[in-house]
Amino acid sequence: MADPVATDAPTAEEPTANDTPSTEAKLDNKDTETATADSADSAAAEEKEKEESGAGPIVSSSKRTRPSYKYDPDKITLRFLFANRDGLTVTIECNPSDTVGEVKGALMSVWPEGLPPCSGGDHLRLICMGKGYLMPESRTLEECEIPVFKTHPTPINVTVRPEVTKEEEKTLKKKETGNASNNRGAGRSGQSSDNAANTSQVDTGCACVLL
Repeated sequence: MADPVATDAPTAEEPTANDTPSTEAKLDNKDTETATADSADSAAAEEKEKEESGAGPIVSSSKRTRPSYKYDPDKITLRFLFANRDGLTVTIECNPSDTVGEVKGALMSVWPEGLPPCSGGDHLRLICMGKGYLMPESRTLEECEIPVFKTHPTPINVTVRPEVTKEEEKTLKKKETGNASNNRGAGRSGQSSDNAANTSQVDTGCACVLL
């Protein structure tokens, strides 16, 4: 009987541990993808809820993009209006205990592009109809007696005080110094005139000679 002849037919190689991903690795990747998707969905939901509730400063370039208003007796919704910028508004939902300084800080955090630059809240002037300027910054909205409406946010007009450059500041100081010097000079001149008048009155007095 002939011996079996060995053939050169290729045999399938058994997969090694390095060639096939382990079950644990697959589970880890799946968990990571799920966590990433959940995080994205959560962030989107929070953003949507924030927009719907009106919480946080919201910049609107036209009436169509303004957030809807919901009356809440425990909140004060302010809508900031800017001079010469029709349609541009910033809507902020505040608490009665918020101070004027905190409101200015919230407004500065979303300062609209295209407006004059503002370096700080001390250059901002907030004007409420019937209440005048909202100041000082330590005062709360409740203390300012800000009106709350059931149909629309409380309008607040915003003005920016121009910032004084160093050159302008030097010029102002020179003018103030010059005015002070002129006032001192005018005072001395007035005193000299009074003294001269008194002397002339003495010189023109009546003199009697007894013989």
